[in-house]
Amino acid sequence: MKTKPLSVSVIIRNYNEAHTLVPLIYQVLKQDYRGQIEVIVVDNESSDDSVNLAKKAGAKVVSIGRNDFTYPKASNLGAAHSKADIIAYTSAHSQLIDASWLGQGISNFADEHVVGAYGHQWALPDSPISEKIFYNWSRPFSKFKDSSPKLIHESVMGTMGAANCFMRRSYFEKHPYDTKYGAGGEDQAWAATALGLGKIIIYDPKLTIYHSHKLTAKSLFKQISYWKSLAAPQPYDRERLNNYRGKKF
Repeated sequence: MKTKPLSVSVIIRNYNEAHTLVPLIYQVLKQDYRGQIEVIVVDNESSDDSVNLAKKAGAKVVSIGRNDFTYPKASNLGAAHSKADIIAYTSAHSQLIDASWLGQGISNFADEHVVGAYGHQWALPDSPISEKIFYNWSRPFSKFKDSSPKLIHESVMGTMGAANCFMRRSYFEKHPYDTKYGAGGEDQAWAATALGLGKIIIYDPKLTIYHSHKLTAKSLFKQISYWKSLAAPQPYDRERLNNYRGKKF
């Protein structure tokens, strides 16, 4: 008797990124996966017609106000609207490399004790050379040598990165992102909590996606410093983000 494929909700946070969001929605819905697929866009009061275009593309859209937005709040809101077996997170400016992304991510959940899986994020093809060096060329050589999934024993920067991660929804419902990490780092903290409870998280080298921010070398250095600071919970600071990324969020 064949087992019914796990259903999946792909959750995407968005603010004024319709030009990349809409192609991403189509990429998700055209994935080579037999299970039920839905896309949930959590929109942060976009003014670029993201909401209407996302709905036309086939996504469910939920909204979070500009004054209410934090990274964990928005992600938790998206998960609250899902009834799927698995939830996956990615970014509105991500691109899928091929049609196997969903199937690859969900393949890690055959063991019912697995609560999370994540993979690598490659720089977008049109990214500056600085980002390609950081995302593509600075990966530990050991990850190229062995493409088999690996059990994670410690949560560090990048563990369960929310631009390319999958979670078992039944577990996430009981253990959502910690809203104290308003500025980010909630994904790493979530992984640390899960590992502390003896749960299984998998790093899958075959689970890859394009995701970066098209930053100059100077801005990228600021971003890395910012990421390192998120090991401790901090409130969301939109002005700080605008400063180092050189654009408005």
